[in-house]
Amino acid sequence: MIEENLDKDIQNISNDEQEKLKQQNLPKKIPLTIVWTTSQILVAKLVKLMADKANDMKNEEKKQTVLNAVKTFYDTVFVFFDIPFVPSFIEPIIHNRVKQILIILVSATIDATVKTFQDTGVISS
Repeated sequence: MIEENLDKDIQNISNDEQEKLKQQNLPKKIPLTIVWTTSQILVAKLVKLMADKANDMKNEEKKQTVLNAVKTFYDTVFVFFDIPFVPSFIEPIIHNRVKQILIILVSATIDATVKTFQDTGVISS
């Protein structure tokens, strides 16, 4: 279970990223490149937060917390995103599958970010 202060920090990071997106005046259907870039930034910030403040959590719990935060962000912010080369009328049909694939990739990104941060001294092992 996430302690209350950590939960607030996660929400603040998500809110900050959401505000940055709003300032970009993006179209209603957000380009997939923006979805991916934002998810990478969100993962990096959340991994750092977990390393700094979630010392009592196991690594798998930390990863699941980050993954859940990204899923929630997707569900609230990236309701509609544009999939290149797919006709608009087909996108809603495959949207959930694409989201599932993105979440799988984000899971791998979390692992890679942790390893990179550990190897470069951003966080301790």
